[in-house]
Amino acid sequence: MTCMTDIKILIIGKSDYIENAALLLSEGYTLVRAETGGRAAELCRKFRPDLAVADTTLADIKSTAMLARLRGCCGEDFPVLFISDKPAEECSVLSAGARDFVAAPINEQVLLCRVKNIASEIRTEKSLEEHYSHDSETGLLAHKAVSQQMEEICRSSDGVLMLVSPDDLSLVDEIYGDGMKTRLLGYFGIKLREIFSQNEIVGRLESGEIVICSETRKSIHSINSLTIMLNHLLSEGLEALTGEDIEPVAGASVGAVFFPDEGTDANNLLGKARKALDSLREHEKRGYAVYDSSFPGGIMKDKAVNDDIDSLERRLRESDVPHGAFRIGFDALGQVYHYFMRYIDRYCESAFKVLFTLTPVDPDYGSVYELAEYFGELIGRQLRRSDILVHTKQNQFFMILPDVSRENFEMLMERILKPWYSSDYADVIDLDYESKQVTERKPVGRTFG
Repeated sequence: MTCMTDIKILIIGKSDYIENAALLLSEGYTLVRAETGGRAAELCRKFRPDLAVADTTLADIKSTAMLARLRGCCGEDFPVLFISDKPAEECSVLSAGARDFVAAPINEQVLLCRVKNIASEIRTEKSLEEHYSHDSETGLLAHKAVSQQMEEICRSSDGVLMLVSPDDLSLVDEIYGDGMKTRLLGYFGIKLREIFSQNEIVGRLESGEIVICSETRKSIHSINSLTIMLNHLLSEGLEALTGEDIEPVAGASVGAVFFPDEGTDANNLLGKARKALDSLREHEKRGYAVYDSSFPGGIMKDKAVNDDIDSLERRLRESDVPHGAFRIGFDALGQVYHYFMRYIDRYCESAFKVLFTLTPVDPDYGSVYELAEYFGELIGRQLRRSDILVHTKQNQFFMILPDVSRENFEMLMERILKPWYSSDYADVIDLDYESKQVTERKPVGRTFG
């Protein structure tokens, strides 16, 4: 059997023939299991399976209603293959839009062939989508693909939408010759794909601007840091491509808007981000502006945020700090880490650093990023506001626990990890952690009596 572990199948039901189907398909595909329709819909939203193999007889929902619910979660074209020991149900589920039907008791070869046919179609569709969904110059998501993903995240979450304008690119070709602009955009796109995490959306619009949609960069400070980094990348890229130590020619300006503060409609938010960006284009390139309806004219610029303490508080958005651990992005870890080590050295008798690593039990499981994010949210709620939690790699988290003694550490870790070990995912993901105690350094010097 051809291995297609990149194809994720949601198995729904718990009858004997569904169990048999799961056993057969486990050899070549990545499986996600759900015994009920309600659980299936939940896992559909979480894991985004490529197709479903479902029992027509579920305790909590009829097969046609199950089909409608799955398509509501995964799209109208989501393929579902039903299995049933009642042949009369074949017509009803196919009429409702099911992709295929297999009668029980199962003919193993028939089931494997039909699933393989669906999986092959999915892989072809994915290949075509991959080809047409990326911008040819930067390699980032193209307009249609990024717009669809942006709509979903703006509607269902909170974060920031940023519109980035690479400025003065025409000068690059004028100074360094035709084609250098394209090479620089290619370099820029590669670096952006390396920097942003999988749950952040980065793409290029038809207008040539780059759009970034993030749930993790929720402060003015993050926008400021990102603006500095983008300008550095363009300057660094030009130096790398030309082999010359040069003054910056190209740069980047950023217009941003927070959601849901300013709405949840992606197109409307994009218009507000563009309004902020347009306010920079004449005289203030290579800076940032934020659309904020509470400011005169709806625009808060970099120079406006330090006017007084109220503006500074708006910039830091201290009121947005949630309960639980202080979650920061990896880009901010360096500065925070050094400050925190100084704080611990000065004021804490003992603290702990902990590195968590999540490893799938099944080596063919695929990406653990979504499960890792779930892990981070789960344990983050068990921590104090003074604790720090950072998602450093796809499958790793770094944690700092101040004011924790050796005697209390193991007990604290047991409490922190209890929800994870009680979750459905503890059986499919091995969790390991290594810890290191940090103790206050005692001053060395003369003793005065």
